[in-house]
Amino acid sequence: MIVGKKILIGGTLLLSSLAYSQKPCGTEQYRDANFSQEKLMQFLQAEAATRSSADYVYPISAHVFQHDLGFGGLNSSILERAIDTMNARYAPLGIEFYLCGPINYIDRTDLWDFDRSQEENELMPYLIPNTINIFFAREVTSGSTGLCGYSNFPWSTNDFIVMNNGCTANGATLSHELGHYFGLLHTHSPGELVNRVNCSFAGDECCDTPADPTLDNNNVNQNCEYIGTETDFNGNSYMPMVENIMSYAPAECRNTFTTDQTNRARFYASTERNYFNCSVSSIDEDNLLNSIKLYPNPVTNKVNIQSEWAIEKVEVFDLSLKLLISNNGLTALNTSIDVDELTRGTFVMKISLTDGRVVSKRFVKI
Repeated sequence: MIVGKKILIGGTLLLSSLAYSQKPCGTEQYRDANFSQEKLMQFLQAEAATRSSADYVYPISAHVFQHDLGFGGLNSSILERAIDTMNARYAPLGIEFYLCGPINYIDRTDLWDFDRSQEENELMPYLIPNTINIFFAREVTSGSTGLCGYSNFPWSTNDFIVMNNGCTANGATLSHELGHYFGLLHTHSPGELVNRVNCSFAGDECCDTPADPTLDNNNVNQNCEYIGTETDFNGNSYMPMVENIMSYAPAECRNTFTTDQTNRARFYASTERNYFNCSVSSIDEDNLLNSIKLYPNPVTNKVNIQSEWAIEKVEVFDLSLKLLISNNGLTALNTSIDVDELTRGTFVMKISLTDGRVVSKRFVKI
């Protein structure tokens, strides 16, 4: 069956060593006050007789921030590979993801480098209901702190994910964030003892994930072996699961969910993330580009703009991104711009439509 629900993904997982200059996860970690092991057991008992091999399928709405002139966004091939990797990791859980409609490229330089502490409300108009909304930015910060990304849990208020483009490429970070979306905590969540006597309510609340002192490339070597000497409150040495996707081990080490994590994720998929569907009604990017034409091109003194959609503003930039011409308040399907004063060369015309969409096209002045 296809299920739907808003998706929030928890902490961004740690990347390979180059990513350790950023905080690996910006997700605010707090527990589900309504969760209990009894509820989980009741769900598992009810599911046992009906479980299919892949019965949770989730649509993703991908939003890519780029420069006002339409460049610098996440490469679509990187996103596709990340989703492929994620699907391989989630196949044992019976959870699958796919892109719902074309990528939504958002030409906003102000959000290209995204500051969570200041700009989170700017995301709300772009949210597509009943899909997992994931935003991709050149940089992600929270004030002065760099982040690989962040998300929210099923019990959180917000419902979206924000990813750093560079952290998307390894595939592991996106898998980690989706784990938070389905209610999985960090394996190093506080309080769990090595002997696991409190594993059902401390740490990540999964008893088959060993207690974790918080992994990084200082206590995990290049062979993905734990080499740390940390001990828990009782003085017992940690023996963490380096390969666990919800840990902070280097990205190349993480590829596994445990049985308890699988059960917990499916519990939240069924009870909280159960209302998704993909319904795409907007025209795709190619149709939008083809619906707006510039002529003549090359041009000597006046360039005409023919559009199937109402135009609100036209701006002309040189290739160094210096604004040269700006015409506001047009609200017309067709218009023309006097470019007689421009020197010879190639220029970029940014056309803003009244419905908020933006198209950038190049023209040559002779």
